[in-house]
Amino acid sequence: MKTLTTITVAVMLSTSTMPLLADYSKDFSVADDPLYIKACSSCHFAYQPGLMPARSWQKMMLNLEEHFGENVVVEKQKALTEYLVKNAADFSNYKRAVKLIRSLPKAQIPLRITEIPYIMRQHDELLPEMVRGNPDVKTLSECDICHSGAELGSYSEDDINIPGYGPWDDDSFSLYLSHFKNDVGKFYNDLFITKVKVKGEIIAIDDHLITIKPANLQLDSDTMQIDIQHAKFKNGNRANLRPNSVIEVKGGWDGNHLYARKVEFDLNAKVKGQIIAINDHLITIKPYKMKGIPLNNDTVQADIQNAEFEDGNHTHLRQHAFLKIKGNWDGEHLYAHEIEFED
Repeated sequence: MKTLTTITVAVMLSTSTMPLLADYSKDFSVADDPLYIKACSSCHFAYQPGLMPARSWQKMMLNLEEHFGENVVVEKQKALTEYLVKNAADFSNYKRAVKLIRSLPKAQIPLRITEIPYIMRQHDELLPEMVRGNPDVKTLSECDICHSGAELGSYSEDDINIPGYGPWDDDSFSLYLSHFKNDVGKFYNDLFITKVKVKGEIIAIDDHLITIKPANLQLDSDTMQIDIQHAKFKNGNRANLRPNSVIEVKGGWDGNHLYARKVEFDLNAKVKGQIIAINDHLITIKPYKMKGIPLNNDTVQADIQNAEFEDGNHTHLRQHAFLKIKGNWDGEHLYAHEIEFED
């Protein structure tokens, strides 16, 4: 028994002296420099250096006399700049920092995190009354007001709590009602609306009204009309709507129409491979992994005209680049919804 205890203590002592490895699966590296914390957190949230590219930090630190309307004086400005640049998104392996830098055109030098495409996309579902019209929030720039894990570099949806609205929930029907009231202009308290989730195939599209054939609901009619005017799209966008596509819709049903809050595409194909040709919005891929596409296809033609880029944009497309595409296969083309670069 003594021997076992001694060995256990020795192992504990040994591992306690080992350096902790960074968990790059998390969002951003923690802002841990005492000089930076002292200089910046007295006025605003101490943003993680990985929230901006190095070129942005450099430009900002060279112009502190006009720092968003303030003349800011800091101690050891050179050392502070070196810390920010060294830990900027360009040099980070943390999950969201990598996505952030890939979303930025190389010529862009944002001085506000709210100007960064990735950050903008992550907040595009918020309604104006949740932020600018919310006296407890007012701006997206104070991250820690809604993100309880912001100080630790964590921006998970599970840690979001919006003052006056509560925890963030993609399926929250109260958010849908708020959206409905805000955009339509009037809302009657006695209006009967039932929360509905429906999945089905699109059979007709008429501007913001689409007709689907529900697969999981039994109605008096074989079809359901859906108003998508104010809907948020997941894994695609409105331009991806086509007859025969299968979608899942969440929203409010008033007995005649489903007012969509969220639309998600049921994507039937996925391909990973290397670009071998680019012709306008059509790219040809030599696949090394496919799902939902016949295996006898040596190449796959993908229509990327309406695709959304997870990390990067159209300017990053080039021959020999490796990427992953999710979309719908019609027997000849893969209509891309999501593109993610792998190199």
